Amino acid sequence: MDVKGMSITQLNGDVISYLKAAGDMTNNNYPGCQHRMLVVNAPFWFSGAWGGVKNVMPKETQEAACVR
Repeated sequence: MDVKGMSITQLNGDVISYLKAAGDMTNNNYPGCQHRMLVVNAPFWFSGAWGGVKNVMPKETQEAACVR
């Protein structure tokens, strides 16, 4: 996932809800298919925001994520 140019204002409740639903759907319907999720070109603030966002994500998604 390339997040170049993303602003913190784009990270709202709707986006977080969507990411949670997408992670749940992937884990429920395709267990074991997601081995790694790469987030590239992350702005300087993204790591801090990810610290909060990942807490609503399924455990499998949290473990698969790699932010660069």
